[in-house]
Amino acid sequence: LNPNLQEIRILSILPRSKSTEIECSLERVSLVESLNYKTLSYTWGDPRNTCMIKLDHCPFSVTKNLSVALQHIRKEHKVVKIWIDAIC
Repeated sequence: LNPNLQEIRILSILPRSKSTEIECSLERVSLVESLNYKTLSYTWGDPRNTCMIKLDHCPFSVTKNLSVALQHIRKEHKVVKIWIDAIC
């Protein structure tokens, strides 16, 4: 991340597919630009209770609480852009 550009990472939650698996991608964005994204505040939960999601086509472990939140946030036909501390 480039601090001069005030960059952060944003998670894109991909639309639902026939698979129930959560699929996401990360992108770098600059806070200098006009952005449209949400943020998530949640309780991490037990770090031993995890689920797998796909992040940039690779398996990625997240807490069960975060997995449930992502299931609820994900849209049928639209990419959801969100900042989540545990991933971004």
